[in-house]
Amino acid sequence: MIRQATLTAASAALALGLFTGAAGAAPPNVVDCDANNSNSIQAAVDFAFGPTTIFVSGICTENVSITKDDITLSGNQAGDGCDRANPGGTATIDGTVTVDGVRARIEFLTITGSGDGVDIVNRADVRLTCNDISGNEAGGVSVVRASNAVLRDNTLSSNGQRRFNDPFVFFDCGLFAADASSVFSVGNTYKDNQYCAIEIDRQSAFRNGRFLPREPGNPAVPDERDVYTEKGCNPGTGAGCFIDDFGPVAIEVFNGGVVDIRNADVNGEIEAAGLSSFRVDGDAAVQGNIHNEVGSIVRLRDRSFLGDRVVTYTGTLDCSGGSQAFFSNVQCGQTCSGGITATGPGGDTCVP
Repeated sequence: MIRQATLTAASAALALGLFTGAAGAAPPNVVDCDANNSNSIQAAVDFAFGPTTIFVSGICTENVSITKDDITLSGNQAGDGCDRANPGGTATIDGTVTVDGVRARIEFLTITGSGDGVDIVNRADVRLTCNDISGNEAGGVSVVRASNAVLRDNTLSSNGQRRFNDPFVFFDCGLFAADASSVFSVGNTYKDNQYCAIEIDRQSAFRNGRFLPREPGNPAVPDERDVYTEKGCNPGTGAGCFIDDFGPVAIEVFNGGVVDIRNADVNGEIEAAGLSSFRVDGDAAVQGNIHNEVGSIVRLRDRSFLGDRVVTYTGTLDCSGGSQAFFSNVQCGQTCSGGITATGPGGDTCVP
């Protein structure tokens, strides 16, 4: 019975052209979506057994679901992404990549489409490296339900294209994390996302770090600074290069979320081009450096906390519900209501 079942499965696989030896078929872990005889990415994922790298090239119009451990989707053979092996190629997924409850890697790909770019759900653990996650009508990367993500050298730009046209879309940011999830971000560019660069919600955490987490057998990766859009950024000095987002909010933090950006340069890394640089609600916390544009607002609600090392602050603080804000180790507005304004470099003062 076992032999018969094995032969039946093998015959079915051969009939589908999944084995390398099938006439005219590519190896099962190579997907060229521009070729007539190519497998789909999903077929390659479904066929994979054990740790598998699936090499992708061409424009692949499909949604991909990964529910097996140790799958890597890579466009490196096609030359897409950073550190290109072959600059002449392209590798694009026009659709959503969902990683559900497993370990996976996604690298050297362009991911775009009518939904989210990448959904990481249900305790999944994912590394995204050298991807261009841009132009998605919903969000760029979503990390939810106790999942973890490490992002290095990705571009998350122009996501949330349907935000203002669809009343049912509630978060359309470059990056969204919720439900006790965590994100480690280094060397990424968050640019021109329609609503916000980052939203951290429901006991989740975001950290940009001096080093990526160490992997077995590999040394730690040196620091690479995150950049939040190029608007107003002076790459030569680093001034204004940390947060400068076109949307109404640069970073939203809700319901116990935590954002730690203390590894930034001290030369004005958080700049808001929209309504507010931070919107912080419900026992949430932000620690980092702030340099606001005139007229932008930091909003604190319901026992939230904001702590930083200020170089120059010209925005408005709007605090309520026992929230706290600290500037240059001087506490400002612990019990403020309405708004307070902090001015001046160095030892900032708070004016009721």
